[in-house]
Amino acid sequence: MGEQWCLKEIVHAGKYQIGRGQWQLLLLLKREGGFFWFLKEGDALAPTEIGAEQIADAICRARLHWKERSFRTFDCGKRLTCVGKDRDDVGTPALFSEMARSYAMGTGIYADEEAGCRYKVNDASAEALQLLQELK
Repeated sequence: MGEQWCLKEIVHAGKYQIGRGQWQLLLLLKREGGFFWFLKEGDALAPTEIGAEQIADAICRARLHWKERSFRTFDCGKRLTCVGKDRDDVGTPALFSEMARSYAMGTGIYADEEAGCRYKVNDASAEALQLLQELK
C-alpha cells in the first residue's frame, strides 16, 4: 500500500467488478522493468502480481486473471496518425498514456519520438477522462 507513482508512469487503466462494486486498476511501467497492474484504492495504489515485459501481454494476463470479475480496459479513444503518407482516419485503440499526452496539448497533437510520428487521440470515454482529471 502507498506505492509511489506519478502520472507519467501510468500506461493504461482498467477495472473489474465484484458484486455491485467496481475497482479501478492502473498499468504502470516500473523501474525494474516490465508493466504491472496496481489496484487503485483512493489515492493509494496496491501492487498486484499481474504484469509482463510487454504492454499487450500485461493486458492479456489481466483479462485472463480477472476474467470472472469482468475485467476490461478503459476506452481511451482512438489514436490517429496526423501527418505524412501514414495519415489515418480510422485510428487504433489508444492507451491511457497516449490519451493523457494528447489531451494535455492545446491542439491535441503530440509527437512520439520513438515512433517518429505525430498523433492525436479522439473520442475518449467520459470514464477515461474523469480518471485523467482525478489523477492530475
